Amino acid sequence: MTNDPAASVGYYLASYHAGLDSGQLRQGLVSVTNAVESLAGLGDLDTAMALSETALSQARATGWPSVIGLSLYQLGDVMRLLARYDEARGYLLESLEMMRAVAGTRNYEQVVGCLGQLALDQGDATQALDWFSEFEQHVSRHGEPDSLIKALRGQASALMSLGRSVQACAKAQAALVLARQSGQVDGQIQALRVLAKLTRLWPRPGSPRRRARPWSTCGTP
Repeated sequence: MTNDPAASVGYYLASYHAGLDSGQLRQGLVSVTNAVESLAGLGDLDTAMALSETALSQARATGWPSVIGLSLYQLGDVMRLLARYDEARGYLLESLEMMRAVAGTRNYEQVVGCLGQLALDQGDATQALDWFSEFEQHVSRHGEPDSLIKALRGQASALMSLGRSVQACAKAQAALVLARQSGQVDGQIQALRVLAKLTRLWPRPGSPRRRARPWSTCGTP
């Protein structure tokens, strides 16, 4: 929360080991997945993967579906960042199945969003649009801004890849407005990146194609 992921790793790992030592395994495993997320954000993917694999092994031994599902998701996301896409997909789909019983939770929703991002990474815009649309349906029920921004931005990227620029623009603009309203700086950056890509794809002023596709409908708010 204070934008210091390096310090957070130390605290999360301390919590993880304290949980193991005191028998609070569930809390310990939640802490280590948070440490993995911080490590991934810092770009230390090798350490993130090693920790994720250890956490998943420990989680499987508990037999607790929600904890196993969370560990699977975290390892799947690290594999995605490492471009090990087939392995990532396997872990993420298993995570989704594990967490079917808690489909209304944030953890379940994050798996759906991660599958959308994986599809984008693999160049499957149609599948990505399906996943991000489902992601939006889930998060719209409780309206958490960060998740909703990701869902809108993901749909915008998928729509742009599918050549549906006007729809992509509308989603990107909605993401930008929400990010500004909620003070989500990273969300604003991501939405603006999509809008910038759309701008490069759009015909220049004076082009014959310009008259057929009114870019004015996609002005930045």
